[in-house]
Amino acid sequence: MLWDAFSAMVYKRFAPPGERALRRIMQPFRNVSSLRLGRLLLTLTLASGLSACAMNALAPPQAQAPGPSAAQAQKAYAQGHYGQAAQLYLKVAQRAPAAQRPSLHIKAAQAALKANDAALARKALAGVSAQAVSGSTRLRLDLVQARLDLAENQPHRALQRLPGPGARVPTALVPQIWRTRAQALFALGRTLAATRALVQRGKALQSPGARRANDKLLWQQLQKAPLTGGAVEGWRQANPAVRGWIHLARISQNYYFQPQALQSHLQAWLNRYPHHPAAATVVPRLRRTAGGNKGYPQQIALLLPLAGKLSAPAQAIRDGFLTAYYQQSGTRPSVRIYVTHPGKGDAARLFHQAVSDGANVVVGPLAAPAVQAVAGADSGTTPVLALNYLKGADKPPSDFYQMGLSPGDEARQVARRASADGLHRALALVPAGHWGNRVLQAFRKALSAQGGQVVDFARYNPSQADHSQSIIYLLGLNPKTARHRDKAKLKPRTDADFIFVAATPKQGRLIRPELRFYNATGIPVYATSSVYAGHPQPKKDVDMDGMRFCDMPWLLLPQAQGVAALRRAADNAWSDVQRRQPRLLALGVDAYRVIPALTSGAMAQGHTFPGVTGQLSLSPDQRIARSLPCARFHNGRPQPLQQAGAGSSSGSQ
Repeated sequence: MLWDAFSAMVYKRFAPPGERALRRIMQPFRNVSSLRLGRLLLTLTLASGLSACAMNALAPPQAQAPGPSAAQAQKAYAQGHYGQAAQLYLKVAQRAPAAQRPSLHIKAAQAALKANDAALARKALAGVSAQAVSGSTRLRLDLVQARLDLAENQPHRALQRLPGPGARVPTALVPQIWRTRAQALFALGRTLAATRALVQRGKALQSPGARRANDKLLWQQLQKAPLTGGAVEGWRQANPAVRGWIHLARISQNYYFQPQALQSHLQAWLNRYPHHPAAATVVPRLRRTAGGNKGYPQQIALLLPLAGKLSAPAQAIRDGFLTAYYQQSGTRPSVRIYVTHPGKGDAARLFHQAVSDGANVVVGPLAAPAVQAVAGADSGTTPVLALNYLKGADKPPSDFYQMGLSPGDEARQVARRASADGLHRALALVPAGHWGNRVLQAFRKALSAQGGQVVDFARYNPSQADHSQSIIYLLGLNPKTARHRDKAKLKPRTDADFIFVAATPKQGRLIRPELRFYNATGIPVYATSSVYAGHPQPKKDVDMDGMRFCDMPWLLLPQAQGVAALRRAADNAWSDVQRRQPRLLALGVDAYRVIPALTSGAMAQGHTFPGVTGQLSLSPDQRIARSLPCARFHNGRPQPLQQAGAGSSSGSQ
């Protein structure tokens, strides 16, 4: 055994260079006694270990691979590789002294935000303690956190992090702070305040090129910002630079698709603001692009189910379409109406017939299956404005646009409005059934996208007049206490900051008093537009006082520019339709008026259209999105609210 161990050790240590010579050398040791061999083995083992230690001590130390440097991270950032730069900064921070780590983490977060990676930015900022930094580092931390808030649709929170306009900050950070402030204000719909912020930013910029880029950014934001009501309240009293921007944006929005009127208003603007920065840049571009607007095509086909169970909504849309048609000044196109029959599945055939008859644009159909059929038959050569939406994720043909009054869209609008008001945790009360499920799903998804959540929800029976069981459950009340109706003992849950309600006017008039009865008076209530009948009924709607909802300008702002004349014409021609189906009539108005905005490519380029159903813009999936004004019932009448964040209270009334 000892011999075998001795041989193995020697061979392992020395054999490779010359195995035969080694065997001859070791042969005499075979007759050595076990005791002496053991001593020899121990000696060799110690010698071998000491030899190895000596050799290791004499060998040069193995070089450790160097980590990334801050210079490498900065280079990646300068080359536009923002995600890589963020990762490099985080690796540099791991090896850096503790005092340098906060700054490196902040730089990593800035790079991550440039890469549109909010999750990585959040991870980077998790390594920085606000209590451990001060001075300019603290300001940079607050600034990047505010930018992260904006990326996560939390503009209220972003504003709270930024230093006030009068605060003393390093000169290098001033333009960044003004830009972030403006972005938050635009996100909140506070157009006038946001414009002031970017004008102030322009004053802080040193180079003419940077100031021109700031003006370009301001104009881009104004093209999609609300320009009426509380959003721009007091704009006429603003300084000339701010007033000029707002005035020009309003001219563009109201007259962009009326070339002659636009040219006249632009000249009047130039006479008033000859030295404004927009005079040399925006105005000439407006004149060129609007001057190239071809207006309406020669012939439009209108496909609607004017017979059958969809005849009433179809007729309301047709009446609105014709209202806008006859209100148009100048030469009007030819309009041909084709009656579809959803039960016969003839939409695709009639579409082809309309194109064969010379239609340059097709508006309709209305029923969802018919829209699907036309999309399948469309070759993409004739623009189509469908009055409903395609289902599924299929990409529509080119020049195939979709427009409608989806309940889901309005639920999403309420979620955005509540979030902009600083409210993020909701209790939802919806009717049992398909419609309630759709609205709840859309609202939940939209609120989540805004960084909020539906804490809990309840369904009510829309055929009943008593919703107490659903409300007791939703408010987290003890059923026994609630049954005894001792209001002093009713203590609603406190883990939500607003209630979302989907209801008809009849149900809304029941639900709002019941919420008050169960002591939910201190929590704001938001509802879909379905809660409003479309015309004031103060004696009935007074029970809904304090309830907030978002609806189209056609109903909430009847005296607004671009709405009033069309409303009067509709009231005179279709008073009964206007009373029964006002929203569908308004949809017909916009279906006609938006055609030049679509066919000219202006909406595809980001230009918004001031519709009577809302501020209209085109989404990437070729759907026309609506931005709506909001109101609150006061003495039974809808009272328009200021834009979100523009000084409106979040409390219930």
